[in-house]
Amino acid sequence: SAKAGEKAVIMGHSMGGQAVFAFLVWADKQEVGWCEKFIHAYVDIAGPLLGLPKAASALLSGEMKDTNALAPFSGLIESLFGRRRRHDLFSSWGSLWSMAPMGGDAIWGVGADIDCGPGRVQSGVACSNERTDVGTKITPNVPFLTFTDETPQTADVVNSTYAKYSRKKTWTYADVMSYLEEWKNGHRGPESLKNAWNDVTKEPLPNAPSLNVYCMYGVGLPAERMFFYRRGVKDTDNDMPFVMSDV
Repeated sequence: SAKAGEKAVIMGHSMGGQAVFAFLVWADKQEVGWCEKFIHAYVDIAGPLLGLPKAASALLSGEMKDTNALAPFSGLIESLFGRRRRHDLFSSWGSLWSMAPMGGDAIWGVGADIDCGPGRVQSGVACSNERTDVGTKITPNVPFLTFTDETPQTADVVNSTYAKYSRKKTWTYADVMSYLEEWKNGHRGPESLKNAWNDVTKEPLPNAPSLNVYCMYGVGLPAERMFFYRRGVKDTDNDMPFVMSDV
């Protein structure tokens, strides 16, 4: 409290971490030095500050690992709340757009977070044996998605945006974000992507030398990182051009 002469500690959990980051940047733009004057610490608890892969898959097809895990009940789920409805709902949420992967392939394409398996450790862009430290290179361009079906013929492609991307066997993170921006042109989602306040790769924390930042994350729980997809038979404004594959 300002009256007591004490600074505040702000905590954010999950997306709240991004909300706090955006607030601190915004506040300091309104009054330079505000964070240094009033904020003692920023505590980020499991905040996806660089975005989430599953946010992109939800925007692309209304799917993520959680929905794909319900495959045995897919018939019932699709009849009640199908991909198209989920996709349209998710696309209307500015929060999901704000959690789309940030930093492009320079961050998401190098595979630095890939689990190397038992007895091997991550070292730069290589997986190394713990004893010999002899590494084997990880593919530097880790794809966001890989298509498991055949490349569509020209006659199967109607939408021009879809046509530009559908013939690629794999998509990088840059590909999927470019596709979403084009495909969703006119929605508020792409406008959210242009707002740098919540993008740590574009907007730094305010200049506050005494501000303490604490980040707390769980470890040892695998998270979705890449996806297998298959293309829809046709693409029109009313059809889903991509669906998650069971492979």
